[in-house]
Amino acid sequence: MLAIIKYLDDPVRITDVARWSGRSTNSVSMIIDRMVKAGLVRRVRDRKDRRTVFVTITSKAENALKPATRAGLELIQEILSPLSSEDKRTFVNLHEVVKHKALEYLNPGVDVEEMQRSEVTSQANLVERLVQYISPTNPDAKRQGGKKKRAM
Repeated sequence: MLAIIKYLDDPVRITDVARWSGRSTNSVSMIIDRMVKAGLVRRVRDRKDRRTVFVTITSKAENALKPATRAGLELIQEILSPLSSEDKRTFVNLHEVVKHKALEYLNPGVDVEEMQRSEVTSQANLVERLVQYISPTNPDAKRQGGKKKRAM
């Protein structure tokens, strides 16, 4: 959830997070409630439309996000390591077909083709941003690396 909130285009609404994660708005709202209590995110009401609530991550979340992102990506790579590149693409494509059929079933009348088009772009952008975020060539990563060396 933190990665989605951080890397979706600002401002991020709970409904945007729910749509991207494939969860209900109510479910995401409950998760956000727990994250607010933990000091990981803040809720901010839109000044123009008080019904709209935006979510932003805090510095505490920022400090937790990079190591968690790195660990998550490493775990995914390890889990998928027995598969060839072609098998991975097939796996992802099959997952997308099943996911969109389930969404179509659960949300009659939803434009699944439009959802697919927007997801392909946003998922590619999110993954690219996450990889850049944890990359050692990232200026923030260099600064953190330098701090660690001095602390030792």
